[in-house]
Amino acid sequence: MIKTFSSLLAGASVLALAPAAFAADMPVQQAPYAAVAPAPEAPSAYDWTGFYVGAHGGYGFGKTDDGLESDTEGALAGGQVGYNMQFGNWVAGIEGDASWTDLNNEDDAAEVGFDSQLNYLATVRGRVGFALDRILIYGTGGVAFGEVEYSNAVASAADTQIGWTAGGGVEVGLTQNISAKAEYGYVDLGEQDVGGTDVNFDAHTVKAGVNFRF
Repeated sequence: MIKTFSSLLAGASVLALAPAAFAADMPVQQAPYAAVAPAPEAPSAYDWTGFYVGAHGGYGFGKTDDGLESDTEGALAGGQVGYNMQFGNWVAGIEGDASWTDLNNEDDAAEVGFDSQLNYLATVRGRVGFALDRILIYGTGGVAFGEVEYSNAVASAADTQIGWTAGGGVEVGLTQNISAKAEYGYVDLGEQDVGGTDVNFDAHTVKAGVNFRF
């Protein structure tokens, strides 16, 4: 009886250990591979390099000086073309523009010298600026051309005068191809001899414009 009980106990032990031994011999199943999504790329910095064309409008005011000063003022509108090169945060370029203008001194009640009228204004300027991504702050300067008409009771003249211009502005990239700008410029067109009198014309211009970049 004792031998039979011992045999049964031994058999039960073998049966109890068999699943554990079988499980130990089975290959370990790894957890399914979880795909890791790539990190999103950082947005690229705004690129100011390239050609552009655009349009602008604004206002001008200044003085006609023939020994007696009179105020001039009026609207202006036109277009521009240019090219930029970017070096890190620095941007250098060249721009040419041309504007129809209506700067005159017809409404100056104190005007006692020559009547004056600026018919057009064109400039060729260098630009150097510092870019804060989509915001470009720049200075500009170069050559200015303008046709000015002068007249009084005894003399008149109309000629293209050549002078200089300097100023600055801010340009903002709205999209990679479109930017908007606001710009101030001072223009000195020098003197013109009108009937033996040297007449000087200078003006301040304030313009807003839009550029399309290629």
